[in-house]
Amino acid sequence: MIKKLGPQISICHGLLLIVFVFFFQGCIGTIEEKIINEIKKEQFPKTSLLDKASDNDSQIDIQFVLSKDILEEGNEEPIWSVKVEPKECGKEYYCGRANAGSLSNDECPNKFSCIKNNELVSKTDMLYRIETRIKAIQKDRAYSERDNDGENVYSQYEELTRAKGAAVALKGVLFRHYYWHPEKVLLTLAMMKNPKYKIKSDVKTKADKKIPNLYLALSLDNNDNFVPNEVTEITNVRLKEILDKHSYITLNQGKIHPYSMEEVSSIDEQVKLIAKQFPDSLLLLLSLTGNIMKNSGDMFPSITILYMSFSAYSPEGQIIWKKTYEAKRLNTKKVSKLNTSEKKRSFIKTLEKGFNEIKKKGILSGLKSSL
Repeated sequence: MIKKLGPQISICHGLLLIVFVFFFQGCIGTIEEKIINEIKKEQFPKTSLLDKASDNDSQIDIQFVLSKDILEEGNEEPIWSVKVEPKECGKEYYCGRANAGSLSNDECPNKFSCIKNNELVSKTDMLYRIETRIKAIQKDRAYSERDNDGENVYSQYEELTRAKGAAVALKGVLFRHYYWHPEKVLLTLAMMKNPKYKIKSDVKTKADKKIPNLYLALSLDNNDNFVPNEVTEITNVRLKEILDKHSYITLNQGKIHPYSMEEVSSIDEQVKLIAKQFPDSLLLLLSLTGNIMKNSGDMFPSITILYMSFSAYSPEGQIIWKKTYEAKRLNTKKVSKLNTSEKKRSFIKTLEKGFNEIKKKGILSGLKSSL
């Protein structure tokens, strides 16, 4: 009896196995259908909201950027990653960037994988930008390695810049995350309000209203030791910086116009031409003359003297204000031992030192009081 039952039991087992397989395939089919339906419900738009821009596509709607911490995703890289950051970055806001992931390492398999790390990296990038933001200006300013007292101006300025950056506390940082699906990359933009940023008021005081616009000009003495292009470049940066500090308004975006000696000799005609083009404006002429001469003392046997003469001309061609500042810089070599290159460099350093002292002493504030 037992032997006869054996084949019947095997047949039952086979039937049960077939039923189980069909049932399992049916369950899998149901799960797959659910996944497919979920994917269909969550299709990514061709144009992400992250690319929302103003009329000028090089600018981003700042209010949208700062509306909240944003996590978006899509198949195209966002405009702030490919083209340009919000125009407010670097002025009104501190910004930082981070990106993580790739197809090869699969570091960020989904949009949530790398958020914390990207936020940390973008904040670190923001701090670095804060520390180094003045270095672009430093390039224009640091023409001298040492001043009269032997102090290293460049390194001191760099240390001051870093100290200012390190003192900034990161508060109220907003993050914008974008998961780029084809590359499996999480892109992050961090933004924080610059606490020292102030919107310039359009309201002018009575004194400010009396100040005419300034047309800037520069004349150089016939001195072989002057390097015209470099002198003009330094003057463009430093003079406008000083005038901006005293709220003067400069024409032609503050660019200085080089005057030849012939133009200076016919200054009345130049003033009339400026008055026709820019009514109610003043000509502010900076004239540079100088020399390197013997100095008493063994340590500094020579001295470079640069006369920086400022003259303000009315539209009628009359001088309404004049001021000459004497900038001096000691040299470690005798005049006879200085070669042509060293003489030119000495004048450049003296010019830079002169602008530093003029700014510190407020020499050009006298122009405002004379108007």
